[in-house]
Amino acid sequence: MECNWLINNLGFECRPVKGINHGPVLEVDTPFSFSDGEPIAFYVKEHGTVLVLSDNGDTLAHLMNIGLSSSDKRRWASLRNRLELHSLALSDAGEILASGPSQQASDLIARYLAGLMAIVEYEREALATPSDWHVLIDEVEMLLRHWRPTETLSLRPKARGLSRREHTFDFQLGSLLVDAISPNANATGGVMRKAGDILSSPYTKGREIMVVIDDRKDHAGAMMERDIISSLVKSMLFTDLEKRGVSRNHH
Repeated sequence: MECNWLINNLGFECRPVKGINHGPVLEVDTPFSFSDGEPIAFYVKEHGTVLVLSDNGDTLAHLMNIGLSSSDKRRWASLRNRLELHSLALSDAGEILASGPSQQASDLIARYLAGLMAIVEYEREALATPSDWHVLIDEVEMLLRHWRPTETLSLRPKARGLSRREHTFDFQLGSLLVDAISPNANATGGVMRKAGDILSSPYTKGREIMVVIDDRKDHAGAMMERDIISSLVKSMLFTDLEKRGVSRNHH
């Protein structure tokens, strides 16, 4: 299999990389991402007429980083069961694996992605993302437009990190990448990892990062998360952004 096949047939980004055993491996970027915006990728290796797909352990590493899984393999049972519904395996090393004939590559990749999406569903259920998250995004969009009405506001911009992965933000206001979050440790951890990857990257082209934290229901918690985030990037409470937007409208 070659990258051209994946690009032409599936539209995924693809690049050849060196495998652990120095064999040819294709790294494939998908348009999908975890709840914190971290992109989902997988790797393809060819063994004769058989394709082997792997996530290189990235999915389990992501879940551990946001506190949803443990290195204790006994706690992987729920994930393993979800993957087995799509005929995927979870190795003892934490890799999500699938294999099949090269001639059935499309079906194999579709099944593999369905399994990964089952893990994303597990993540979202575990995080219990508030149902009013989309309302928060709409509110922040309106306030950003009021705050800096002369600057271009783009939705869902992407930026490449040092890891070469594409990260998605909620907005870009001028040169400022903006995420809006609720005040909880998982959201803060996700945005900090994303920011660290972006700030270390040579691909950022001078863009800055700002995080808006919703403080209307838990002001003390939001202030604590703001203090953590501000050690790395700009941060602002929702009510402070609200005041700036209102103040700007009155001038």
